[in-house]
Amino acid sequence: MNQVLDKKLFISKFFAFFGGCFICCMLQKEFGFSAVVASASTGFVGSFLHFPRFYEKNGLHSAIYAGTFAGMCSPQVLENHYHVCVLSLIGVTLYLLSMPYVKGIGGKLGTISFISSLIFFLSKGAW
Repeated sequence: MNQVLDKKLFISKFFAFFGGCFICCMLQKEFGFSAVVASASTGFVGSFLHFPRFYEKNGLHSAIYAGTFAGMCSPQVLENHYHVCVLSLIGVTLYLLSMPYVKGIGGKLGTISFISSLIFFLSKGAW
């Protein structure tokens, strides 16, 4: 891929991951949803969003789902929007780095989200 396409892909995946993560967190904090219901609701609604061909072809929906899985973190861990943004940055980076090596969806999104959340949680103690 060329560099412009890589930037476009990274930015689009970041916003999809961030959106899934942010909405999932908001449903938990503001509306009292359980983590599972918040993630499932966000993923369900996100699966019906229609995107232009470039985004559909590059799996934007799976980035939304991965974001919702990462958003299942405890509200005590993701205290503000900045934390959600940092977690999304870690998550989308791992997501894109693992794309050539992990084919299919089974377990990939949850694993990426778990590792992203773990890295964020461990690094948060260093702040």
